[in-house]
Amino acid sequence: MQIPIPALMNDDYDFQITQQPDRVIIRYEKMDVVRIVWLEGHGHPKPGAYDYTIQGHSIGRYEGPRLVVETTKFTPDSRGFNSNRFIPATAMKKVTETYWREGDVLKMQTVSVDPLVLKQPFRWDYEYSDRKEELTPYDCDPEDSRFGAQFHKSIYPPDN
Repeated sequence: MQIPIPALMNDDYDFQITQQPDRVIIRYEKMDVVRIVWLEGHGHPKPGAYDYTIQGHSIGRYEGPRLVVETTKFTPDSRGFNSNRFIPATAMKKVTETYWREGDVLKMQTVSVDPLVLKQPFRWDYEYSDRKEELTPYDCDPEDSRFGAQFHKSIYPPDN
């Protein structure tokens, strides 16, 4: 199962940002996640009333040299804000990401809100260095993903 933003950004895997005329594409090594950020003023497919996804629907704009991305329409998720703190998120989650460069460093700030589970906005600040390497395919093996489950005692009675 994919890890949603903003937790995905805190992972040790690389990511790549590609600019196109009407969108920004963010590719993550982790689980081969691809996000499309539709740029304001260029027209984009409007999400339907039921078009909720684990990564949400992202709209971006430039404020000077900074890219600001607002993402809504997330599916509810028990790991919705941070995959190791287990802070859940509802469909009301909204994440605002701001990206900018300072020399060779890409800086990013995320601010997450969800009025049903957070008393105040949850903020992270990140710094990334340019690795100048191609992303490595994730190549998740479904059998490997079950490995950890075999060590947990089932809460369900055996089928006899």
